[in-house]
Amino acid sequence: MLAIALLGAYYTQQSPSWLPLRIQTKENIMTMLDTIREAQTRSIERMRTAQEQIIEFNERIADTVTGALPDFQSPFAAYLPKSTDLISTYFEFLNNLNPANAEFASRMVKAWDRDLATAAS
Repeated sequence: MLAIALLGAYYTQQSPSWLPLRIQTKENIMTMLDTIREAQTRSIERMRTAQEQIIEFNERIADTVTGALPDFQSPFAAYLPKSTDLISTYFEFLNNLNPANAEFASRMVKAWDRDLATAAS
C-alpha cells in the first residue's frame, strides 16, 4: 500500500494532471472527456482538409483526362445504377448502422457497469 502511495506521489509530482484511477474526481474525468472531444474535432478537421485537397487534385486530373478521351456508349450502361445512387445508398445504410451500433455498445456497457447495477437495485 505504501508503494502505491509513493508511486502516486511520484507521478503527481512529475505530471500534476495525472491522478491514480482510484482518486479521480468528476472534474478530472470531464477534463479527459474534453481532451478526447478536442482530439476528435481536430482529427475530423484534418481529415476534411486532406479530403478537400484530394478532391481538388482529382477534379484537375479528371478535367484533363476526360477531355482527352473519346465519347463512347457502353451497351450495358443503362442497366447499371449511377455512381451517385450507389454512394447515396451506401451512406444511407451507414446512417442506419451507426445508431444501431451505438445502442448495442451502450447496452453492453450498461450490462457490465457495476455502478449502474448497484443504483438500480
